[in-house]
Amino acid sequence: MKGLFVDDIFIHELQLPMTVHASTLPDNNGDYTIIINSLLSAETKRETLQHELVHIKKGHFYDDCLDITDDEKEANDPVNRAKANSFIKEIR
Repeated sequence: MKGLFVDDIFIHELQLPMTVHASTLPDNNGDYTIIINSLLSAETKRETLQHELVHIKKGHFYDDCLDITDDEKEANDPVNRAKANSFIKEIR
């Protein structure tokens, strides 16, 4: 997964504190950089990537939602995560 670039999304692994699974950073060009914690298991990395991709696909970085709880619920929704998983399979 290190240094992967797909559909304006850069995916990197970097050692982060274990309390942080990932961070996604949008830029001014509409691209995103997802940084996944390299210390996570392969399964947790996949689940974390699904979660971050849902945030991107649902536009959570540019909505006016002041309550991130709603965005987090949407990112954890099994249907949305399944869609993100199909995207992950395409990039392998």
